[in-house]
Amino acid sequence: MLDITPVIITYNEQDNLARSLERLRWAKRVIVLDSYSTDATLEVARAFPNVEIVQHEFRSFADQWNHAILHAGVTTDWILRLDADYVLTEALVQELARVSPVPEISAYRCPFTYCIDGRPLRG
Repeated sequence: MLDITPVIITYNEQDNLARSLERLRWAKRVIVLDSYSTDATLEVARAFPNVEIVQHEFRSFADQWNHAILHAGVTTDWILRLDADYVLTEALVQELARVSPVPEISAYRCPFTYCIDGRPLRG
C-alpha cells in the first residue's frame, strides 16, 4: 500500500464519520482534524484504533489543510485528503494499493459521487 496518511476534516460529523473510517481500516494511521465538534464526533473517532485526533479552530478550509500538512504530525510522503462524508469505494482502495508514483508526480485527483442518505445526487 502506498505510504499514505488519510486526513479527515470534521465538525459535528457524528452521523457520517464512522462510515468513512470503516473504509480506512487499511491505513496505519488516520488523522481526524476536528474543529472542536460539540456532538459525538470525537467518540466515534476514538472507536477506531488507527485514528489520531488533532483539534484546530476552523478559520478556512485552506487554513485547516495547511495545519494538517504542517502541524498534524503527518510523516508519510502522501496525504489522502477527505471530508467526513466521503466514503472510499473498494475499487479506489485497490487502486491506491497499486499506485507507485514516480518522483515527478506530486498529486493525484480522482472523481467522486456526492450522495445523500446513500443515494447519488443527480446534479
